[in-house]
Amino acid sequence: MPRQRLPSEVPRSGTKAGAPWWMYALAACFLGHVALSDYSNFWGPERVGVDLVHGESGALVERLTPDLPGERAGLQPGDRILAVDGMVVRHAFEWNVIGANFEIGRLHRVEIERGGERRVLDLKLGGQRGLRSRWSLEDTILSWWLVVMQGALLGLAFLIAFRRPQELVARVGALFLVTLPVGMSYFSPPYGFAAAWRDLPAPLGWLLWIPQALGLVSGPLAFTFFAVFPRTLFRARWAWALVWLLVPTALPMLALFVYMVYRPQHAAGLMPVWYWQWMGVVAVLYTLTALGFLVVNYRRLEDLNERRRVRVLVAGTVVGFLGCVPVFIAILWGGSFPATLVPSPIPLLGLLLFLLFPASFAYAILRHRVFDIGVMVRQGLPAPAPSPGPAPPSGRVRCSPGASPPSLNTCPRPRRAGRSSSPAPWPSNPLRGRTPPGNFSLPSSRPSPSAVPTFSDDGTGPKWGQTAATSC
Repeated sequence: MPRQRLPSEVPRSGTKAGAPWWMYALAACFLGHVALSDYSNFWGPERVGVDLVHGESGALVERLTPDLPGERAGLQPGDRILAVDGMVVRHAFEWNVIGANFEIGRLHRVEIERGGERRVLDLKLGGQRGLRSRWSLEDTILSWWLVVMQGALLGLAFLIAFRRPQELVARVGALFLVTLPVGMSYFSPPYGFAAAWRDLPAPLGWLLWIPQALGLVSGPLAFTFFAVFPRTLFRARWAWALVWLLVPTALPMLALFVYMVYRPQHAAGLMPVWYWQWMGVVAVLYTLTALGFLVVNYRRLEDLNERRRVRVLVAGTVVGFLGCVPVFIAILWGGSFPATLVPSPIPLLGLLLFLLFPASFAYAILRHRVFDIGVMVRQGLPAPAPSPGPAPPSGRVRCSPGASPPSLNTCPRPRRAGRSSSPAPWPSNPLRGRTPPGNFSLPSSRPSPSAVPTFSDDGTGPKWGQTAATSC
């Protein structure tokens, strides 16, 4: 006969893991988005091989990498790139839009200005496959670090979500972690990302817009998580409305991404550079304010277990984000993502420290031990005791044949007749395999010595109604 499940073991949804079906569908969408990004990094178009200094009048070519498409197309240091395929280039984010639409084997028309004269060059990019052996050390480290970072964020987010599928705090924390790599695609999409998106079957391409839209709210999600972990800091609706008030200001970024994928000729020039810098400042403000609320929440806690989890979360978040500040500032104010790693190993070290951030999230959420014996001992709290059974009814209890006497579970162990005064072990079930003689009754209250069963040496079982040598 199969063992019946306890109420706490029964899944609260239609799946064995207890997670609803839409969580699996959402996880598949995020996994597909990250897989498309990694595909573009490793099998998309090769690097152009130019270092650019962006300005209102165009992108100035500062340095060229030998034997890469930029040099083969005829670009020279000092050239000013005005437009590519009709898309103007004024700042780094417009160049990112152009790079996301690069395609392997296609001729791209590059309009440049050299010595006061305008010229048109043909730029043709090959594929990354077979050329990764020629990558620089910085490009190799960056590409593999992005894979490790995205895998860590997704893996820990899925672990949190499916280990605690019914907890709201776990869902919010997991959704925040999984939106981080998607949010990065707004600021620095890989080469060929939009072109590969367009080549997908239409249903798959539409599903990828779900994680792309959720990537806009990573900042409010961080604020929400820190405001409810481990205790809800405030419950007023107007306060939560203020938290999500700035979300509509990010909708132009989503519109720009739609144009970048389906109408790239109209995407460049839609957003001024100050808008991208403003959105970066908003993201930083959300993060710092969320950390402030987490500190306030920490000071209100008295439980040692909760305080420990919050300390781990604060330390991992601060170290992880502070390590990425130099790279983040360089991207917002005109630098390119790989170029920030070239001058010094410090930014790369900061990016590696970022991995402490998702690890602290997983520890803080999953190490929620309600009955932590070590914490109870330090706090001086008693361990949880089993709940007492139902009180016996008053009067004498009648036992039917074939049932064990109910008072055997509560009466102390009697002494055998004719033996020493040392108590003998009470048998676990003295009536196992036997039928009690007739109908017998036992008192439900504290029995008298005459009501205690005694045992004889002949092995015939308890003899009721005989006087024992001791009382209960």
